[in-house]
Amino acid sequence: MTDKNGHGIAITGIILFVINALQINNDLPISISSKLKKYIHKPD
Repeated sequence: MTDKNGHGIAITGIILFVINALQINNDLPISISSKLKKYIHKPD
């Protein structure tokens, strides 16, 4: 699924999926979320 921009819903879905995964598997290292933030907000 995509929105008018063609990627907004996909990105949101990935973020929600990761958040849900981290909530269920709360033993995962916090660095995963940090890496995800760096990937999403990577400077161009």
